[in-house]
Amino acid sequence: ALPISPDRKINKSCEKLNTGISLLIDSLQISLNAEAENMFSDMDKNGIERPEWKAELTVKDTVFMATENYISVRLIVYTYTGGAHGMTNFYSFNYDVEKEENLSLNEIFTAAAKADIDPLLQKQFNNPFDCFNETPTLDKVSVVNITPDKLHFIYESYILGPYACGPYETAISKEELKNALILNGL
Repeated sequence: ALPISPDRKINKSCEKLNTGISLLIDSLQISLNAEAENMFSDMDKNGIERPEWKAELTVKDTVFMATENYISVRLIVYTYTGGAHGMTNFYSFNYDVEKEENLSLNEIFTAAAKADIDPLLQKQFNNPFDCFNETPTLDKVSVVNITPDKLHFIYESYILGPYACGPYETAISKEELKNALILNGL
C-alpha cells in the first residue's frame, strides 16, 4: 500500500482509522449474512419457496475533509433482506489524527451548542412537500460530517418523517456555528 502522507505518524493514525472502518464494514456483512441465513432457514423450515432475490449490502464512502488534524468520512450503507424496501443507514467518522480516535458530538460541540444549533437547523429546514412531520434538532441528528467551511447534518429515514420522505441533509457554515464548536484547527 502506498503511504498516505510523508509523515509516519499521520500514516500510522490513518491506518488505525482505516482498520476501524474495515471492522465496521466486516461486522455489517457478518450481521447481514446471519440475518439472511436465519430468514432463509425459517422459510425452508416452513416450506416456503426461497425467493429469487438475494440479501444485499452496499457501502459508499465520502471523504468530507482530510487535513493533518482531522479526517471526516461518511459511509452510506444500504441493506436489503427482503420486504418492501431496503434500509439506508449512515455512519460518520470524525477522526482526530493526533489523538487517533473518533470524536463524539460532545467533543465537537460545546455543552450549550443545542441552543445555538437548533434554531439554525430549523431556519434552514426545507420541507417543500410537507412530507416531514418533525423538525431537525441536534438531538435527532443521525450523523455529522465536517468540511473545511461547513458542518453537514443528516437525518436517516423515519427520523423526521415517513420512509417515503427519505433522509434529510443540511449544512451550516462554521462561521454561523462558531460559538457552538469546540475543536481547534478547523
